[in-house]
Amino acid sequence: MKTSAFFKYFLSFFLAVLCLFGSLLTVIFRRSKTNYLYFLTNQMKQLNATLGQFIPEELNRESLQKISWKLGRLKEAYGLRFTLVDHTGRVLVDSSADIDAMDNHANRPEIREAIANGIGTAQRYSTTLNQSMLYVATVLRDNQGKLLVIRSSLPLTDIRTQLGNFSSLVFWSVIASLIISLALGFWISWMVLHPLTLVKKGLEKISLGEFSVRLPLGTTKEFAQLASYFNEMASNLNQLFSLLKNEQEKIVRVFSSISDAVCLFSSSTKAVLWNTSFSALTAPVNPEDKTYWELLPESELIEMLDNSWKDNRTVTAEISWQNRIYLATVVPILSSQERLLLLRDITEIKTLDKQKSEFIADLAHQLRTPLTAIKGFAETITVQEEKERHYLDIIKKHTDRLIALINDLLLLSKIENGKVRFSSEAIRLEELLQEVLPLFHKEIENKGLKLTVDLQPDLEIVGDRFYLQQMLINLLDNAVKYTEKGEIKLT
Repeated sequence: MKTSAFFKYFLSFFLAVLCLFGSLLTVIFRRSKTNYLYFLTNQMKQLNATLGQFIPEELNRESLQKISWKLGRLKEAYGLRFTLVDHTGRVLVDSSADIDAMDNHANRPEIREAIANGIGTAQRYSTTLNQSMLYVATVLRDNQGKLLVIRSSLPLTDIRTQLGNFSSLVFWSVIASLIISLALGFWISWMVLHPLTLVKKGLEKISLGEFSVRLPLGTTKEFAQLASYFNEMASNLNQLFSLLKNEQEKIVRVFSSISDAVCLFSSSTKAVLWNTSFSALTAPVNPEDKTYWELLPESELIEMLDNSWKDNRTVTAEISWQNRIYLATVVPILSSQERLLLLRDITEIKTLDKQKSEFIADLAHQLRTPLTAIKGFAETITVQEEKERHYLDIIKKHTDRLIALINDLLLLSKIENGKVRFSSEAIRLEELLQEVLPLFHKEIENKGLKLTVDLQPDLEIVGDRFYLQQMLINLLDNAVKYTEKGEIKLT
């Protein structure tokens, strides 16, 4: 079960505040005890100094009784025990005990420290009162210059009681502050995180395609503005998604209506969009989530797609698949690394081309045989009259022309059937003419014709030298035969 953001943030806030107030309580308790003891010690020092002013110059039984009475009154007023000790440690007056029953105080730590430094303090157990006490001793001098020590003491239980009362007050004050802080933190966390939680839930619904989700405007101005922007964004996304869905449906309909087999492969080489013609080719394998090497058994198609991805170019070739001939084209989609495969069935076209070539070849063979015979007999006939010779020359010329056309048809048929292979090279046209023109010099001179060549210097053409020569020979042969007089110009 996922923990809500509100709970996590409030728990973090709670732990942080708890640690803060815990540390604060620890510091307050420690500092309070130290400061309270320091305050009591100073108070007792000042009280001792004040009592020293009331010590008479001569200490006798009567004056000691007066001092004892004053110390008793001060005990009732301040709750302190007072003891007056001479320089030898003998107790002269005590406000709480019989001095005759008291031991010599010369070895008491506060007395020794006071005699040595002027002031002495100690926290120890009193055997006289059977409880722990705080002692503060101050040095005085009598009229004879001898040292006197006045000591005030307070039971540590009273101090602990006072500290306990103070600590209890501080503790409950801190607890009250903690509760108020947590309540305030809860309220702030709710005010801040509740709107964010609503936005988060709204975004989760949008990510699932629920663009109809809307946020309440809320009570705060900031969240109302945020909710307004969110609702506007959701509305725009809904419109855009509807448009995109319509466009996608159009694309799917267009894809489906294409008679050629079409499939779009993503950058991960998997099929993402295809039409029924393509799925019919790959049946029974479903193209969904299949790579092209799983769908296409033909190695030529796989190689075409590999080359297109490798070189980022369009690749076209004729391939045979399932006893059919296809014109395959792989087109790279420029905006991504996707590839579009198109397979056009050209089996019927190739069959018709083959039939046409066979028909042309057969027709050419059928026509060339009688034309050859006609030409042969026309050449063997000898006539005397000029008019009959003229008619015979016309028959020979047109026979030669038909034979040349038939030869061209046969060459075209061979080219279409792949029986003729052309080489490709750059050839200077002037050089080609120099190879062919000498063949026609004598015939041109006999007929009294004039041949002029008007070509750009260093003009080059690319093609097969042998077939270009044959074409040029046929061209010049026809030009010489059918030109009776005048000029033959090559441009």
